[in-house]
Formats: sequence, structure tokens, C-alpha cells
Amino acid sequence: MAALVIIFIGHILSFIVGAFKLKAKYGIALFTAAGAVYILDAVVALFIPIGLLSAVGHFLMYTALGRAGLAQAKG
Repeated sequence: MAALVIIFIGHILSFIVGAFKLKAKYGIALFTAAGAVYILDAVVALFIPIGLLSAVGHFLMYTALGRAGLAQAKG
């Protein structure tokens, strides 16, 4: 049970907080969407460990990171 709590806290720190910090830095709304999906996934994972929402959150996060990289490369 303690391992699940540690995993849950790590999930929150790495994905949810990271998504909103990246949104503040780059101003891309996909980071907010990814953060919301990660929050929903964290709540659902307490009852049903599916992981589908996490996959959607990863897709949104990587899409947003790609857009941020392109915007930064353009100047």
C-alpha cells in the first residue's frame, strides 16, 4: 500500500505539476488539457487501474512539447 502512495505522489509531481508549469512557460493549451487528463486518470486509477487516460495524457503532452519546440526554434 505504501508503494502505491509513493507512485501516486510521483505521478502527481511529474505529470500534473509539470503540465501546468509547461503551460505557464509556453502558453500552449494542450498542456492544460494534458494536466486535466492526468488528474482524471489519477482519480480513476484509485478505483480502476486501466491506464487509457494516461496514454491520452502522454499523447497530448508530447504533441504540446513538439509544438513548443517548433515555436522555440522559429524564434
